[in-house]
Amino acid sequence: MFNTRDLDRTRRFYESALGFQVSDWVEDFFCFLRTGRQHHIVAFTSSRQTSLNHVSFEVRGLDEFMRATGAMMRQGHRPLWGPGRHGAGDNTFSYFQDPGTGYVMEYTTALQQIDLEHGWTPKVYSASPEETDQWGTANPFDEVILAEMHGHTDPGLWTTPPRSL
Repeated sequence: MFNTRDLDRTRRFYESALGFQVSDWVEDFFCFLRTGRQHHIVAFTSSRQTSLNHVSFEVRGLDEFMRATGAMMRQGHRPLWGPGRHGAGDNTFSYFQDPGTGYVMEYTTALQQIDLEHGWTPKVYSASPEETDQWGTANPFDEVILAEMHGHTDPGLWTTPPRSL
């Protein structure tokens, strides 16, 4: 998932140039995009900077999800957010912060599959605790988690002008 300063422009590019489709929204600041049956393969959120929000690792089922989450916790890594189950995408989540880089990673499973034969109408979810975590088991999403998920500003390809050949 990525942060972008211009969500609408980013979404339009992915739709028109790359053929992605919107699956769902969280209010007007978070957009899930897909190219097939999986609810999303990429997502974008409005941010003050362009950056990586988090990397997600999909595991094979609830038991593997909980074992992975537990293994991280036994190693002394407390979840930044989770475990829980999102509304949009209906998937489980446990977010951890990499101590070396500061980037956020997520374990997930059971991502919603879309029935392409019967069409799909994107839904707009609220950012309420009940919709960001259906189970109610995750710690509340707060400003600390939000700040970590804003990541590090991406300076772009050229931090200095390219040399002439």
